[in-house]
Amino acid sequence: EGSLDARRRNAAQSSFEAYDFDFRVAECSGWELDGSDTFRRPVFIEQEEGPSKKITYYVEFKPHSEEIVSQGMSE
Repeated sequence: EGSLDARRRNAAQSSFEAYDFDFRVAECSGWELDGSDTFRRPVFIEQEEGPSKKITYYVEFKPHSEEIVSQGMSE
């Protein structure tokens, strides 16, 4: 149901919630779209010491589809 972006957002959110992060997530921002087939979300992870560290969680989709091609983190 809904637009491709809405279906992709739901798929990206499910992917994010199921992802096994090796660290504690302090907070995260909303999904960012840049017109490509990739959704990105800034994620702030807790460090042992000092301020939280920002990484990006990404979900890449097959063109014109909500099928996920790859997902993961980048710094």
